[in-house]
Amino acid sequence: MDHEFRNDRAQLVILADAQDREDIREILEDHPDRGCDWQEAEALDSLTSNSELQWISPSATGDLTDAPMLGIVGGDNDVSREPSGPHGSIQGGADKEGEFFYPILERWAFMDYQLRTFLEDLTDKGEAIFINSN
Repeated sequence: MDHEFRNDRAQLVILADAQDREDIREILEDHPDRGCDWQEAEALDSLTSNSELQWISPSATGDLTDAPMLGIVGGDNDVSREPSGPHGSIQGGADKEGEFFYPILERWAFMDYQLRTFLEDLTDKGEAIFINSN
């Protein structure tokens, strides 16, 4: 599984090669709950484990959607004591000084989620397009 950014980072495109597509088909065929969260997480595990992308909860960004969302979160140099960031933040934990937060620097969502799962796009087309709604 791979990814690329298009249109000045307005689109995050997840790319699936032939083996990835077959692996996703197996995930979908083995379990009748098409497009459930764990299937999506399992299908993108290698991508989210080996890139700057991670799953983002829409509640962390303030977006009013249930769309699957991927994003890029700031690192240790970006930590703040207040929940802030260009697209919200995620709690990083707490220490003797209190809670700390990592800013969400960018995020993209699969907005056709009510019509189909992005896993179907990956198996059918070899790519799924997530959009940044800035």
